[in-house]
Amino acid sequence: MEFENVSNQSIAALAAGAALAFTIPVIVAIIWKIKKKEPVSTILIGAATFIVFALILEKPIQNLLIVPDHAVSRFLNARPVLWAFVVGLFPGVFEETGRLVAFKTALKRRKNRETSISHGIGHGGAEVMLLLGYTYITYIAYAVMINTGAFAAVVEQVRAAAPAQAESLFTLADQLAAFSFADLGTGLLERVFACLFHTGASILVFYACRDKGKFFLYPLAVALHTALDFTAGLYLAKVLNVSPWAFEAIFAPFCILTFLGAFFLLYKKDRYTPVTDYKGERPMNGNTDRLLYQGHASLRITTASGKVIYIDPYAGEGYEPAADLILITHAHSDHTGVGLIKNRNPDCRVITYKEALEGGIHRVFNLDYVGVEAVEAGYNRNHSVTECVGYILTLPGGATVYVSGDTSKTKQMSLLAQRNIDYAFFCCDGIYNMDLDEASECASIVGAKHCIPYHMAPGRLFDISRAEGFGAANRLILTPGEEIELTV
Repeated sequence: MEFENVSNQSIAALAAGAALAFTIPVIVAIIWKIKKKEPVSTILIGAATFIVFALILEKPIQNLLIVPDHAVSRFLNARPVLWAFVVGLFPGVFEETGRLVAFKTALKRRKNRETSISHGIGHGGAEVMLLLGYTYITYIAYAVMINTGAFAAVVEQVRAAAPAQAESLFTLADQLAAFSFADLGTGLLERVFACLFHTGASILVFYACRDKGKFFLYPLAVALHTALDFTAGLYLAKVLNVSPWAFEAIFAPFCILTFLGAFFLLYKKDRYTPVTDYKGERPMNGNTDRLLYQGHASLRITTASGKVIYIDPYAGEGYEPAADLILITHAHSDHTGVGLIKNRNPDCRVITYKEALEGGIHRVFNLDYVGVEAVEAGYNRNHSVTECVGYILTLPGGATVYVSGDTSKTKQMSLLAQRNIDYAFFCCDGIYNMDLDEASECASIVGAKHCIPYHMAPGRLFDISRAEGFGAANRLILTPGEEIELTV
Protein backbone atom coordinates (compact mmCIF):
# COMPACT_ATOMS: atom_id res chain seq x y z
CA MET A 1 0.00 0.00 0.00
CA GLU A 2 1.55 3.25 -1.14
CA PHE A 3 0.55 6.86 -0.68
CA GLU A 4 1.66 9.88 -2.62
CA ASN A 5 4.37 11.78 -0.73
CA VAL A 6 3.46 15.12 0.81
CA SER A 7 5.64 17.81 -0.74
CA ASN A 8 7.84 20.15 1.23
CA GLN A 9 5.66 23.01 0.01
CA SER A 10 2.56 21.37 1.50
CA ILE A 11 4.34 20.74 4.79
CA ALA A 12 5.52 24.36 4.82
CA ALA A 13 1.96 25.54 4.27
CA LEU A 14 0.78 23.35 7.17
CA ALA A 15 3.58 24.67 9.41
CA ALA A 16 2.75 28.26 8.49
CA GLY A 17 -0.90 27.61 9.24
CA ALA A 18 -0.09 26.11 12.64
CA ALA A 19 2.16 29.06 13.54
CA LEU A 20 -0.39 31.65 12.44
CA ALA A 21 -3.24 29.85 14.21
CA PHE A 22 -1.43 30.15 17.52
CA THR A 23 0.16 33.58 17.14
CA ILE A 24 -2.61 35.69 15.58
CA PRO A 25 -5.15 35.14 18.42
CA VAL A 26 -2.48 35.96 20.99
CA ILE A 27 -1.49 39.16 19.16
CA VAL A 28 -5.13 40.24 18.84
CA ALA A 29 -5.71 39.58 22.55
CA ILE A 30 -2.61 41.57 23.55
CA ILE A 31 -3.55 44.54 21.36
CA TRP A 32 -7.11 44.55 22.71
CA LYS A 33 -5.91 44.31 26.32
CA ILE A 34 -3.46 47.18 25.90
CA LYS A 35 -5.89 49.37 23.99
CA LYS A 36 -8.86 48.86 26.31
CA LYS A 37 -6.98 47.97 29.52
CA GLU A 38 -9.07 44.84 29.81
CA PRO A 39 -8.14 42.09 32.30
CA VAL A 40 -6.55 39.02 30.73
CA SER A 41 -8.83 36.86 32.86
CA THR A 42 -11.88 37.88 30.79
CA ILE A 43 -10.18 36.66 27.62
CA LEU A 44 -9.11 33.44 29.36
CA ILE A 45 -12.66 32.87 30.60
CA GLY A 46 -13.82 33.18 26.98
CA ALA A 47 -11.27 30.53 26.00
CA ALA A 48 -12.33 28.31 28.89
CA THR A 49 -15.96 28.66 27.81
CA PHE A 50 -15.11 27.16 24.43
CA ILE A 51 -12.99 24.38 25.90
CA VAL A 52 -15.56 23.31 28.48
CA PHE A 53 -18.80 23.71 26.57
CA ALA A 54 -17.63 22.89 23.02
CA LEU A 55 -14.86 20.33 23.46
CA ILE A 56 -15.61 18.68 26.80
CA LEU A 57 -19.43 18.74 26.80
CA GLU A 58 -20.69 19.24 23.26
CA LYS A 59 -18.40 17.14 21.06
CA PRO A 60 -18.51 13.84 23.00
CA ILE A 61 -22.31 13.91 23.17
CA GLN A 62 -22.65 14.89 19.52
CA ASN A 63 -20.18 12.22 18.41
CA LEU A 64 -21.94 9.60 20.50
CA LEU A 65 -25.13 10.47 18.67
CA ILE A 66 -23.87 10.40 15.08
CA VAL A 67 -20.58 8.42 14.90
CA PRO A 68 -21.04 4.89 16.36
CA ASP A 69 -23.14 2.39 14.46
CA HIS A 70 -26.52 2.32 16.21
CA ALA A 71 -30.15 2.95 15.31
CA VAL A 72 -30.06 6.73 15.91
CA SER A 73 -26.84 7.31 13.98
CA ARG A 74 -28.08 5.21 11.06
CA PHE A 75 -31.31 7.20 11.04
CA LEU A 76 -29.45 10.53 11.04
CA ASN A 77 -26.75 9.53 8.56
CA ALA A 78 -29.41 8.36 6.12
CA ARG A 79 -30.95 11.83 6.18
CA PRO A 80 -28.25 14.42 5.34
CA VAL A 81 -30.41 17.47 6.02
CA LEU A 82 -31.40 16.21 9.47
CA TRP A 83 -27.78 15.23 10.13
CA ALA A 84 -26.67 18.76 9.20
CA PHE A 85 -29.30 20.24 11.52
CA VAL A 86 -28.04 18.16 14.46
CA VAL A 87 -24.47 19.19 13.60
CA GLY A 88 -25.60 22.81 13.78
CA LEU A 89 -27.88 22.54 16.80
CA PHE A 90 -25.27 21.19 19.20
CA PRO A 91 -22.82 24.12 18.87
CA GLY A 92 -25.70 26.57 18.93
CA VAL A 93 -27.09 25.28 22.21
CA PHE A 94 -23.88 24.32 24.01
CA GLU A 95 -21.62 27.24 23.08
CA GLU A 96 -24.22 29.97 23.55
CA THR A 97 -25.28 28.43 26.85
CA GLY A 98 -21.60 28.45 27.77
CA ARG A 99 -21.50 32.19 27.15
CA LEU A 100 -24.65 32.62 29.23
CA VAL A 101 -23.13 30.69 32.14
CA ALA A 102 -19.87 32.67 31.90
CA PHE A 103 -21.61 36.06 31.94
CA LYS A 104 -23.93 34.98 34.77
CA THR A 105 -21.16 33.57 36.98
CA ALA A 106 -17.45 34.27 36.45
CA LEU A 107 -18.09 37.57 34.65
CA LYS A 108 -21.22 38.73 36.44
CA ARG A 109 -19.46 41.73 38.04
CA ARG A 110 -17.81 42.83 34.79
CA LYS A 111 -20.55 44.86 33.19
CA ASN A 112 -18.53 47.19 30.99
CA ARG A 113 -19.24 46.66 27.30
CA GLU A 114 -15.63 45.70 26.53
CA THR A 115 -16.19 42.49 28.50
CA SER A 116 -18.36 41.18 25.64
CA ILE A 117 -15.61 41.56 23.05
CA SER A 118 -12.91 40.28 25.41
CA HIS A 119 -14.93 37.11 25.90
CA GLY A 120 -15.47 36.77 22.15
CA ILE A 121 -11.74 37.16 21.47
CA GLY A 122 -11.01 34.42 24.00
CA HIS A 123 -13.70 32.10 22.68
CA GLY A 124 -12.85 32.58 19.01
CA GLY A 125 -9.11 32.54 19.64
CA ALA A 126 -9.29 29.24 21.51
CA GLU A 127 -11.27 27.75 18.63
CA VAL A 128 -8.64 28.88 16.11
CA MET A 129 -5.80 27.46 18.21
CA LEU A 130 -7.41 24.15 19.10
CA LEU A 131 -9.34 23.38 15.93
CA LEU A 132 -7.10 24.86 13.26
CA GLY A 133 -3.68 25.05 14.90
CA TYR A 134 -3.82 21.65 16.55
CA THR A 135 -5.25 20.10 13.37
CA TYR A 136 -2.39 21.47 11.27
CA ILE A 137 0.15 20.11 13.74
CA THR A 138 -1.53 16.70 13.54
CA TYR A 139 -1.49 16.90 9.75
CA ILE A 140 2.25 17.62 9.79
CA ALA A 141 2.77 14.47 11.85
CA TYR A 142 0.66 12.49 9.36
CA ALA A 143 2.62 13.98 6.46
CA VAL A 144 5.88 12.83 8.01
CA MET A 145 4.39 9.36 8.54
CA ILE A 146 3.25 9.23 4.90
CA ASN A 147 6.68 10.24 3.63
CA THR A 148 8.46 7.69 5.85
CA GLY A 149 6.03 4.86 5.09
CA ALA A 150 4.69 4.56 8.63
CA PHE A 151 1.22 5.77 7.65
CA ALA A 152 0.50 2.62 5.63
CA ALA A 153 0.95 0.47 8.71
CA VAL A 154 -1.51 2.67 10.63
CA VAL A 155 -4.07 2.34 7.83
CA GLU A 156 -3.69 -1.45 7.89
CA GLN A 157 -4.33 -1.52 11.63
CA VAL A 158 -7.41 0.68 11.30
CA ARG A 159 -8.70 -1.38 8.37
CA ALA A 160 -8.45 -4.51 10.48
CA ALA A 161 -10.15 -2.98 13.52
CA ALA A 162 -12.69 -0.61 11.91
CA PRO A 163 -12.89 -0.97 8.12
CA ALA A 164 -15.45 1.84 7.77
CA GLN A 165 -12.99 4.37 9.21
CA ALA A 166 -10.08 3.37 6.98
CA GLU A 167 -11.62 5.17 4.02
CA SER A 168 -11.29 8.51 5.81
CA LEU A 169 -7.54 7.94 6.14
CA PHE A 170 -7.19 7.44 2.39
CA THR A 171 -9.11 10.69 1.86
CA LEU A 172 -6.88 12.47 4.39
CA ALA A 173 -3.72 11.28 2.63
CA ASP A 174 -5.00 12.64 -0.69
CA GLN A 175 -5.87 15.98 0.91
CA LEU A 176 -2.43 16.32 2.50
CA ALA A 177 -0.68 15.57 -0.78
CA ALA A 178 -2.73 18.28 -2.48
CA PHE A 179 -2.56 20.84 0.36
CA SER A 180 -1.41 24.26 -0.79
CA PHE A 181 -1.04 27.82 0.45
CA ALA A 182 -4.38 28.55 -1.23
CA ASP A 183 -6.00 25.94 1.04
CA LEU A 184 -4.23 27.56 3.97
CA GLY A 185 -5.65 30.94 2.97
CA THR A 186 -9.16 29.50 2.78
CA GLY A 187 -8.85 27.91 6.20
CA LEU A 188 -7.49 31.03 7.86
CA LEU A 189 -10.04 33.29 6.21
CA GLU A 190 -12.85 31.05 7.39
CA ARG A 191 -11.52 31.26 10.96
CA VAL A 192 -11.36 35.05 10.76
CA PHE A 193 -15.03 35.14 9.84
CA ALA A 194 -15.81 32.58 12.55
CA CYS A 195 -14.07 34.78 15.14
CA LEU A 196 -16.17 37.73 14.03
CA PHE A 197 -19.26 35.60 14.55
CA HIS A 198 -18.13 34.48 18.00
CA THR A 199 -17.47 38.06 19.00
CA GLY A 200 -20.91 39.10 17.76
CA ALA A 201 -22.52 36.20 19.62
CA SER A 202 -20.66 37.14 22.81
CA ILE A 203 -22.01 40.69 22.48
CA LEU A 204 -25.56 39.35 22.09
CA VAL A 205 -25.39 37.06 25.11
CA PHE A 206 -23.59 39.70 27.21
CA TYR A 207 -26.49 42.12 26.79
CA ALA A 208 -28.98 39.29 27.31
CA CYS A 209 -27.41 38.80 30.74
CA ARG A 210 -26.70 42.41 31.69
CA ASP A 211 -29.75 44.36 30.53
CA LYS A 212 -33.24 43.71 31.73
CA GLY A 213 -35.69 43.01 28.95
CA LYS A 214 -33.04 41.73 26.52
CA PHE A 215 -32.89 38.05 27.44
CA PHE A 216 -34.35 37.28 24.01
CA LEU A 217 -30.86 37.95 22.65
CA TYR A 218 -29.71 34.62 24.12
CA PRO A 219 -32.12 32.43 22.07
CA LEU A 220 -31.36 34.70 19.11
CA ALA A 221 -27.67 33.84 19.49
CA VAL A 222 -28.56 30.14 19.71
CA ALA A 223 -30.64 30.40 16.54
CA LEU A 224 -27.94 32.28 14.61
CA HIS A 225 -25.21 29.85 15.70
CA THR A 226 -27.39 26.89 14.79
CA ALA A 227 -28.16 28.37 11.38
CA LEU A 228 -24.47 29.02 10.68
CA ASP A 229 -23.33 25.52 11.57
CA PHE A 230 -26.38 23.98 9.88
CA THR A 231 -25.19 25.60 6.66
CA ALA A 232 -21.71 24.21 7.27
CA GLY A 233 -23.27 20.80 7.89
CA LEU A 234 -25.12 20.96 4.60
CA TYR A 235 -21.81 21.73 2.91
CA LEU A 236 -20.03 18.82 4.61
CA ALA A 237 -22.88 16.45 3.72
CA LYS A 238 -22.64 17.70 0.12
CA VAL A 239 -26.28 18.72 0.17
CA LEU A 240 -24.92 22.19 -0.51
CA ASN A 241 -22.69 21.08 -3.37
CA VAL A 242 -20.56 24.16 -4.05
CA SER A 243 -16.87 24.98 -4.21
CA PRO A 244 -15.00 26.01 -1.03
CA TRP A 245 -14.86 29.62 -2.19
CA ALA A 246 -18.58 29.60 -2.98
CA PHE A 247 -19.26 28.30 0.51
CA GLU A 248 -17.14 31.11 1.95
CA ALA A 249 -19.28 33.55 -0.02
CA ILE A 250 -22.24 32.28 2.04
CA PHE A 251 -20.40 31.81 5.35
CA ALA A 252 -18.58 35.17 5.42
CA PRO A 253 -21.56 37.56 5.02
CA PHE A 254 -23.48 35.68 7.71
CA CYS A 255 -20.60 36.09 10.18
CA ILE A 256 -19.94 39.70 9.24
CA LEU A 257 -23.59 40.72 9.50
CA THR A 258 -23.94 39.02 12.89
CA PHE A 259 -20.94 40.92 14.21
CA LEU A 260 -21.90 44.27 12.69
CA GLY A 261 -25.48 43.98 13.91
CA ALA A 262 -24.42 43.22 17.47
CA PHE A 263 -21.63 45.82 17.41
CA PHE A 264 -23.60 48.78 16.06
CA LEU A 265 -27.04 48.02 17.52
CA LEU A 266 -25.84 47.07 21.01
CA TYR A 267 -22.16 47.73 21.73
CA LYS A 268 -21.86 51.16 20.10
CA LYS A 269 -25.17 52.34 21.56
CA ASP A 270 -24.15 51.36 25.07
CA ARG A 271 -23.74 54.71 26.85
CA TYR A 272 -23.33 52.99 30.19
CA THR A 273 -19.89 51.49 30.72
CA PRO A 274 -19.66 49.98 34.20
CA VAL A 275 -16.30 49.39 35.80
CA THR A 276 -14.80 45.95 35.52
CA ASP A 277 -13.57 44.02 38.51
CA TYR A 278 -10.72 45.73 40.29
CA LYS A 279 -7.49 44.96 38.42
CA GLY A 280 -4.87 45.76 41.05
CA GLU A 281 -3.39 43.38 43.57
CA ARG A 282 -5.62 42.56 46.53
CA PRO A 283 -4.12 42.44 50.01
CA MET A 284 -3.73 38.92 51.32
CA ASN A 285 -4.34 39.86 54.95
CA GLY A 286 -7.94 41.10 54.61
CA ASN A 287 -9.56 44.42 53.81
CA THR A 288 -8.04 47.46 55.50
CA ASP A 289 -9.30 50.17 53.13
CA ARG A 290 -10.64 53.10 55.16
CA LEU A 291 -13.02 55.99 54.53
CA LEU A 292 -13.03 59.32 56.38
CA TYR A 293 -16.16 61.46 56.18
CA GLN A 294 -14.92 65.04 56.36
CA GLY A 295 -18.35 66.66 56.22
CA HIS A 296 -20.76 68.03 53.59
CA ALA A 297 -19.83 66.08 50.40
CA SER A 298 -16.12 65.62 51.17
CA LEU A 299 -14.59 62.17 51.61
CA ARG A 300 -11.10 60.78 51.96
CA ILE A 301 -10.34 57.13 51.21
CA THR A 302 -7.07 55.47 52.18
CA THR A 303 -6.42 52.11 50.56
CA ALA A 304 -4.73 49.18 52.26
CA SER A 305 -1.52 50.02 50.39
CA GLY A 306 -1.59 53.64 51.58
CA LYS A 307 -2.96 55.33 48.46
CA VAL A 308 -5.01 58.43 49.33
CA ILE A 309 -8.12 59.43 47.38
CA TYR A 310 -10.02 62.69 47.97
CA ILE A 311 -13.57 63.17 46.68
CA ASP A 312 -15.04 66.67 46.38
CA PRO A 313 -12.60 68.36 48.80
CA TYR A 314 -14.14 71.38 50.55
CA ALA A 315 -15.33 70.66 54.05
CA GLY A 316 -13.80 69.64 57.36
CA GLU A 317 -10.29 68.54 58.17
CA GLY A 318 -7.91 65.74 57.26
CA TYR A 319 -6.27 67.05 54.11
CA GLU A 320 -2.68 66.49 55.28
CA PRO A 321 -1.98 63.06 53.70
CA ALA A 322 -0.45 63.39 50.24
CA ALA A 323 -3.00 62.77 47.51
CA ASP A 324 -2.73 60.09 44.85
CA LEU A 325 -6.12 60.78 43.29
CA ILE A 326 -8.61 63.67 43.50
CA LEU A 327 -12.15 63.21 42.16
CA ILE A 328 -14.46 66.14 41.44
CA THR A 329 -18.15 65.52 40.68
CA HIS A 330 -18.98 69.00 39.29
CA ALA A 331 -17.80 72.60 39.22
CA HIS A 332 -19.69 74.18 42.16
CA SER A 333 -17.41 75.74 44.74
CA ASP A 334 -18.52 73.47 47.60
CA HIS A 335 -17.01 70.53 45.71
CA THR A 336 -13.83 71.97 44.27
CA GLY A 337 -11.60 72.94 47.20
CA VAL A 338 -8.56 71.35 45.57
CA GLY A 339 -6.36 74.05 47.12
CA LEU A 340 -6.92 72.48 50.55
CA ILE A 341 -4.77 69.55 49.46
CA LYS A 342 -1.28 70.94 49.83
CA ASN A 343 0.54 67.64 49.49
CA ARG A 344 0.35 65.58 46.32
CA ASN A 345 2.43 62.64 45.23
CA PRO A 346 4.33 63.10 41.93
CA ASP A 347 1.88 60.95 39.98
CA CYS A 348 -1.23 62.42 41.61
CA ARG A 349 -4.15 62.49 39.21
CA VAL A 350 -7.10 64.88 39.22
CA ILE A 351 -10.27 63.66 37.50
CA THR A 352 -13.07 66.18 37.14
CA TYR A 353 -16.45 65.83 35.51
CA LYS A 354 -14.84 67.01 32.25
CA GLU A 355 -12.54 64.00 32.04
CA ALA A 356 -15.20 61.69 33.45
CA LEU A 357 -17.70 62.79 30.78
CA GLU A 358 -15.30 63.11 27.86
CA GLY A 359 -17.15 62.77 24.58
CA GLY A 360 -20.47 62.62 26.42
CA ILE A 361 -19.71 59.11 27.66
CA HIS A 362 -19.35 58.19 31.32
CA ARG A 363 -15.76 57.01 31.48
CA VAL A 364 -14.02 54.25 33.38
CA PHE A 365 -10.55 54.70 34.91
CA ASN A 366 -8.75 51.51 35.91
CA LEU A 367 -5.82 52.60 38.03
CA ASP A 368 -3.36 50.25 39.69
CA TYR A 369 -4.88 50.82 43.13
CA VAL A 370 -8.56 51.54 42.44
CA GLY A 371 -11.21 51.27 39.76
CA VAL A 372 -13.21 54.45 39.16
CA GLU A 373 -16.39 54.62 37.13
CA ALA A 374 -18.28 57.79 36.36
CA VAL A 375 -22.08 57.47 36.53
CA GLU A 376 -25.03 59.75 35.91
CA ALA A 377 -25.78 62.72 38.14
CA GLY A 378 -27.77 65.93 37.82
CA TYR A 379 -31.38 65.73 36.64
CA ASN A 380 -32.48 68.93 38.35
CA ARG A 381 -32.57 72.63 37.49
CA ASN A 382 -29.38 73.34 39.43
CA HIS A 383 -27.29 70.52 38.00
CA SER A 384 -27.04 69.49 34.36
CA VAL A 385 -26.44 65.86 33.46
CA THR A 386 -23.82 67.09 30.99
CA GLU A 387 -21.76 68.77 33.73
CA CYS A 388 -22.20 66.47 36.72
CA VAL A 389 -21.19 62.92 37.56
CA GLY A 390 -21.28 60.51 40.45
CA TYR A 391 -18.60 57.89 40.97
CA ILE A 392 -18.36 54.20 41.81
CA LEU A 393 -15.02 53.18 43.28
CA THR A 394 -13.89 49.55 43.45
CA LEU A 395 -11.21 49.25 46.11
CA PRO A 396 -8.38 46.74 46.56
CA GLY A 397 -10.17 44.91 49.36
CA GLY A 398 -13.19 44.40 47.12
CA ALA A 399 -15.50 47.03 48.64
CA THR A 400 -17.47 49.27 46.26
CA VAL A 401 -18.33 52.87 47.15
CA TYR A 402 -20.92 54.96 45.28
CA VAL A 403 -21.07 58.73 45.71
CA SER A 404 -24.11 60.32 44.11
CA GLY A 405 -22.68 63.81 43.69
CA ASP A 406 -25.25 66.58 43.45
CA THR A 407 -28.29 65.03 41.81
CA SER A 408 -31.90 64.02 41.83
CA LYS A 409 -33.01 60.50 40.92
CA THR A 410 -31.23 59.28 37.77
CA LYS A 411 -32.27 56.83 35.10
CA GLN A 412 -29.16 54.78 35.83
CA MET A 413 -29.91 54.01 39.46
CA SER A 414 -32.00 50.95 38.61
CA LEU A 415 -28.92 49.50 36.90
CA LEU A 416 -26.80 50.24 39.95
CA ALA A 417 -29.03 47.83 41.87
CA GLN A 418 -27.34 45.01 39.95
CA ARG A 419 -23.93 46.03 41.24
CA ASN A 420 -24.25 44.90 44.87
CA ILE A 421 -22.71 48.15 46.08
CA ASP A 422 -21.33 48.09 49.62
CA TYR A 423 -21.43 51.80 50.56
CA ALA A 424 -23.61 54.43 48.88
CA PHE A 425 -23.67 58.17 49.66
CA PHE A 426 -26.84 60.12 48.78
CA CYS A 427 -27.17 63.91 48.79
CA CYS A 428 -30.37 65.04 50.52
CA ASP A 429 -30.34 68.81 51.10
CA GLY A 430 -33.76 69.32 49.47
CA ILE A 431 -32.79 72.78 48.23
CA TYR A 432 -30.41 72.33 45.34
CA ASN A 433 -30.90 68.57 45.06
CA MET A 434 -33.31 65.83 46.05
CA ASP A 435 -34.99 65.94 49.44
CA LEU A 436 -35.03 63.23 52.11
CA ASP A 437 -37.96 61.35 50.59
CA GLU A 438 -36.43 61.20 47.14
CA ALA A 439 -33.01 60.31 48.57
CA SER A 440 -34.61 57.49 50.56
CA GLU A 441 -36.34 56.28 47.39
CA CYS A 442 -33.03 56.32 45.54
CA ALA A 443 -31.39 54.37 48.34
CA SER A 444 -34.13 51.77 48.05
CA ILE A 445 -33.55 51.53 44.28
CA VAL A 446 -29.76 51.17 44.54
CA GLY A 447 -30.03 48.72 47.43
CA ALA A 448 -26.52 49.16 48.83
CA LYS A 449 -25.47 47.30 51.97
CA HIS A 450 -24.88 50.65 53.70
CA CYS A 451 -26.74 53.80 52.64
CA ILE A 452 -25.23 57.03 53.97
CA PRO A 453 -26.77 60.53 53.84
CA TYR A 454 -24.46 63.42 52.98
CA HIS A 455 -24.61 66.94 51.51
CA MET A 456 -27.45 67.64 53.95
CA ALA A 457 -27.48 71.42 54.36
CA PRO A 458 -25.69 74.11 52.33
CA GLY A 459 -23.04 75.90 54.38
CA ARG A 460 -22.95 73.26 57.13
CA LEU A 461 -20.76 70.22 57.59
CA PHE A 462 -23.59 68.09 58.96
CA ASP A 463 -27.20 68.13 60.11
CA ILE A 464 -28.14 65.34 62.51
CA SER A 465 -31.89 65.93 62.12
CA ARG A 466 -31.71 65.48 58.38
CA ALA A 467 -29.42 62.49 58.75
CA GLU A 468 -31.96 60.82 61.03
CA GLY A 469 -34.75 61.72 58.61
CA PHE A 470 -33.05 59.72 55.86
CA GLY A 471 -35.31 56.69 55.63
CA ALA A 472 -33.09 54.09 53.96
CA ALA A 473 -33.46 50.53 55.20
CA ASN A 474 -29.69 50.06 55.53
CA ARG A 475 -28.96 53.55 56.83
CA LEU A 476 -25.52 54.32 58.20
CA ILE A 477 -24.94 57.78 59.68
CA LEU A 478 -21.39 59.12 59.63
CA THR A 479 -20.46 62.32 61.41
CA PRO A 480 -17.65 64.66 60.26
CA GLY A 481 -14.27 63.30 61.28
CA GLU A 482 -15.55 59.73 61.62
CA GLU A 483 -13.46 57.09 59.85
CA ILE A 484 -14.64 53.58 59.08
CA GLU A 485 -13.03 50.45 57.72
CA LEU A 486 -14.59 49.41 54.42
CA THR A 487 -15.69 45.80 54.55
CA VAL A 488 -17.34 43.60 51.96
